[in-house]
Amino acid sequence: MEPPSDIYPCPPFGPSDYVHIHCGSDRQWERLAKLIGREDMLADERFATMASRGEHKAEVDEAVRAWTATTDKLAAMRAIGAAGVPAGALRSTTEVLNDEDMRARGVFVTVDDPGRGQVTIPGYPVKMSRSPARVVAPPQPGQHTAEVIRDWLGQDAAAVARSLGLREEGQ
Repeated sequence: MEPPSDIYPCPPFGPSDYVHIHCGSDRQWERLAKLIGREDMLADERFATMASRGEHKAEVDEAVRAWTATTDKLAAMRAIGAAGVPAGALRSTTEVLNDEDMRARGVFVTVDDPGRGQVTIPGYPVKMSRSPARVVAPPQPGQHTAEVIRDWLGQDAAAVARSLGLREEGQ
């Protein structure tokens, strides 16, 4: 891939403080160069095409890194995206789970789990305006044992009782 197409560090420079940027065209490169205040690079033949930028990857990446070092990953992602260049902030699992936009869209929901209290789980991925899915806590361990023994294994009530008795005895 021709530069800039990489992850670039952002403050406070922790393990997941990066923004991914991918300029897939010369037009996107023009937009990014203007955003980062490097219009001078647009007049330089070394950076005029994707191929020539590839030959000077270190210089392109250094210019982008100098800019990303001045802003946090979410602000960088938003600014770059607003300029029409694909970008995404790298996020930890905790950051993703706590993202207000993801919660508002139902990507993650909090449910009441009888065994663990309030837990955050993935929401239903398919959104249908007239058929909303109800997301509930997952079953508790052993909650459906009797149904499985009876319905899936075809065992009678006595077998169910024996199996459940063994479980209660810890066998």
